[in-house]
Amino acid sequence: MSHVPIVRVDGDTVYSPIHHYHHPGTGRVIDLVLTVHFGESDYYAQLRKAIDSRTAAGAVVYSESYKPKHTKPTLTRGERKLITAMVAEAKTTQARLTLIGWQIQPEGLPAQPDWVDCDLPTIEVIRRIGVRKLRLATGIARLIKGRRITTAGAKKVKQEIAIAVRLNAKAPRKRKSATEKIMLDERDAAALQAVRNEDRDTVLLWGLSHGRNLHTGLADLGYTHTSTDWYRVAADPIIARYNRPRRQSAPDGNPATATAAETKPASRRPIREHRP
Repeated sequence: MSHVPIVRVDGDTVYSPIHHYHHPGTGRVIDLVLTVHFGESDYYAQLRKAIDSRTAAGAVVYSESYKPKHTKPTLTRGERKLITAMVAEAKTTQARLTLIGWQIQPEGLPAQPDWVDCDLPTIEVIRRIGVRKLRLATGIARLIKGRRITTAGAKKVKQEIAIAVRLNAKAPRKRKSATEKIMLDERDAAALQAVRNEDRDTVLLWGLSHGRNLHTGLADLGYTHTSTDWYRVAADPIIARYNRPRRQSAPDGNPATATAAETKPASRRPIREHRP
């Protein structure tokens, strides 16, 4: 099965895609909007414009969860502390990014009343993975230790973006952990079930890491990938530093004959950057 790129880096600039699909039998159109959860303010403004143009034409938006979904009385003490920490971490990150003119997705591209949350319930994810494992997997245990609102804190967020871009650009591992299967595979299955249950044109609004599963699932449902539009997320030297090609050791052990590791771009077509 063919694959589509889920992220692109050009120098110090990172781009995320909107992949377009068409079902030859029904004529239905799916727009897969893959987002980075932190970025420049203009990034989210451009995504908003693209999504609004589709909903104006009659499409419905199905998104991953923007905020924890749970019933408060059912939470244990550990679950409540984890969800509180998740909310606090998001607020701290937004405050840090405000210092450099960036935003987190819920601020730059807030969920609208007519959007449908098709994600697994937060409490189900927490209980199936476990509070301790989820704290470690999301980095919450580390992040909530330092909540100082400084440009240094914003730099750390940039580093996290750069590392996430690098990881998403790599080919996926053949074997996934139990946590990854829940955080990715099962949540993506919920999104694809929403597609099956819907007849209207649809916008799927999900993070980068869900792109490969969702593309494969749409292909299995008979959808054909027709085109891709790229949107500038952000530009910063840190992005280039973490995503430059690595050098390979020379076969003869001579450093002088070492070459840069081959980094095949998903496509050599020019990037169409969407700007106002």
